[in-house]
Amino acid sequence: MAAAGFQAQAGLQGDVNTDGYIDIDDANIIINIMLRKLPTGGAQADRADVNRDGAIDIDDVNLVVNFILHKATPTTDEVDAGVYLGIVGFNQQLYRKEIALLDNRTRPEFDAFIDGLTMNSGTLLYWAADNALSMLQTGPVPKNLAHVVMVTFTDGLDQGSLMMNTGYSTTDQYLAALRSRINGGIKGKALKSYAIGIRGNDVTNNTLFAHNLQQLASPTGWWTEVTDMADVAGKFDGVATMVNHVSKSQDIALRIPGLGNGTKVRFTFDGVLDAQLSQFYIEGTFNLPDRSLRNVRYSGVSSTSGSTIQGVQDGIFVTFKFTDTRIGDEPIELRHVNEWYYVNSTGTWEQNSEFNPSENLDVTVTPNGVLVFLVLDCSSSLGTDFPKLKEAAKAFVRGLTSEVLSPTYTVGGVTFEMVAVDGGTFDMGHSGTSGEADELPVHPVTVGDFAIGRTPVTQALWQAVMGSNPSKFAGDPNRPVDNVSWNDCQTFISKLNALTSQAFRLPTEAEWEYAARGGNKAMATAYAGGNNLNTLGWFGENSDNTTHPVGQKQANELGLYDMSGNVWEWCSDYYSSSYYSISPRENPTGPSSGSYHVRRGGSWDSADTDCRVANRDNYGSTFRKSINGLRLAM
Repeated sequence: MAAAGFQAQAGLQGDVNTDGYIDIDDANIIINIMLRKLPTGGAQADRADVNRDGAIDIDDVNLVVNFILHKATPTTDEVDAGVYLGIVGFNQQLYRKEIALLDNRTRPEFDAFIDGLTMNSGTLLYWAADNALSMLQTGPVPKNLAHVVMVTFTDGLDQGSLMMNTGYSTTDQYLAALRSRINGGIKGKALKSYAIGIRGNDVTNNTLFAHNLQQLASPTGWWTEVTDMADVAGKFDGVATMVNHVSKSQDIALRIPGLGNGTKVRFTFDGVLDAQLSQFYIEGTFNLPDRSLRNVRYSGVSSTSGSTIQGVQDGIFVTFKFTDTRIGDEPIELRHVNEWYYVNSTGTWEQNSEFNPSENLDVTVTPNGVLVFLVLDCSSSLGTDFPKLKEAAKAFVRGLTSEVLSPTYTVGGVTFEMVAVDGGTFDMGHSGTSGEADELPVHPVTVGDFAIGRTPVTQALWQAVMGSNPSKFAGDPNRPVDNVSWNDCQTFISKLNALTSQAFRLPTEAEWEYAARGGNKAMATAYAGGNNLNTLGWFGENSDNTTHPVGQKQANELGLYDMSGNVWEWCSDYYSSSYYSISPRENPTGPSSGSYHVRRGGSWDSADTDCRVANRDNYGSTFRKSINGLRLAM
């Protein structure tokens, strides 16, 4: 029975022995670590540093006692879901970048840290890995924590770690302790630990070098010895891709007509024309009395839903939801989904010809929490390879911020696509003779990575999210939604984010112009994709005074459609005619306040000059007209 104290949630500060209570047992463990009666390293010792000041001492004991007496309140480090990254560089000292949320906004901080790493003698390999494990153990706990990943790169043998941690007398002891910590996992999750090595010229014991990599890798075999930095970059990219795939969960809901009791149903995910040839499917038996799917089995497909799925009835239809559904670590390609039922009399599978993924399938993408730690050798033995290592590390960070799962999303049976845009620097504004005063001065702007809609938001998507269609030119759901104000767009985006667990938004004016110009593939054209507007967009001279279905004209260099013409597209920025004179260079977001918001791109009613990529326009937040639409960003 636990001593006096109180029950604690998982990961709560002060629960040193992780028994679910903060009590005198936790204080005693801290005292025994101070007296060296218990190990001074490892996950439990990490938790014993209750006040997180880097030392295990009487202050930690007193804090636990205060928790027990309710004189202080313990905290948990749980944070929002997402990818969280920490970095340790090592030579004769350590360079630490604390674990923090990694996204397109924070990525420059990680790049700057990597750029600041310097070479020196010494190789504190074990000490660096030890610190990385401690930082993972005591750092933030993302919601929906699904995976913990550590990647270690080295080109040499350990030198000096026994001087930094006096709890071990031999390198074998220290390495064995690290192996034990790695196998013990982090925050209740198995640790995927990759070890990558290039054998440097100063390595005198090849067997020990390989043994180090083996012991720092988990599961067994997740280590590799390569010969050049191109291979290191390739391994980093593979890990980043894996992290991207697991950093969000894909739930799919499949809607089918009710069937006879005991009918076998199979959902195939590989586009086969014969269900018996499918390698990737979910199969179950329909139970009519309770509208469930029983004895569900998964072939080549994984899901956390289990063997019985309770259906939800809607008239003659029943919807079955499968959570965290994948093929390996990959999301499922939803366009390949088909439904089949087994006909006992013929012994064959028959396809439901009326099953349409766009109408009978919904996808919900939920962010997972992923902890990632990068451990980098910065020893002088790397020589001219050191700059290449830093570039590979920055590419790894950039890869972690790429769009997760598929850039395609489905809401209410309506699918739309986002396009990942690599950030870069461009000259914003117009330097020609036909520009307007508010397009000057031309000024350099740098935007980070982002994603933007391949097309404007369609009437179909607006209807699926809002339940209504405000468009003047209704009738074809593939036309862009029109007659929407800036405020209407904010309401739409808020509801869309609630449905998808995403962070969609309007693009900034700088992002819009950068994407319209073609990003880092820009060809310096007047309109989005070229100089002949008639082939690129719908405007006053070719539209017949109406909008047109999206994607019918030529795309620009990024594969984006209708950025010149069809409908004006709202941006997030307030408008100021003089903003370009004071705009910051890095990721400008417009004035802090104003009476009008920016819109870009021109419309079906516009002159050709209004459809230029540099042209700026504005209206009030409540202004609705059939020329106004929107494009999503994230």
